[in-house]
Amino acid sequence: MSNPVMRGLQLVNYDARAMALSKGATPKAIKGEQCSGIVPPGNGWYKEMLLIENAPDSLPDEIISHCVIHLLKKTFRAMGMMEIELPDKLLKPDELQVFIAGLCSKLGGSVQGE
Repeated sequence: MSNPVMRGLQLVNYDARAMALSKGATPKAIKGEQCSGIVPPGNGWYKEMLLIENAPDSLPDEIISHCVIHLLKKTFRAMGMMEIELPDKLLKPDELQVFIAGLCSKLGGSVQGE
């Protein structure tokens, strides 16, 4: 896959499903408009909604933390940028935004909303 972000999303999707299964929960892809306005328009798999049934109370936080951290790591690894130091624990949303904006500045890009 030529797009590192798409590849990272695909791998993290598999990770989230595996985590759910390992905790005795059941991951299911669902269709609908529950996330309208949050996900990008179009029919790409990257906006697939994932319902996790019978999840223990701790699972959502575990999945969110794992997926955010590993999406960053897998994306940068796929781009061949393994020298960039990434956080090992989930940052608070505002801290994560500042961190990603800093990476964009350092690497020559820009972040919307600045």
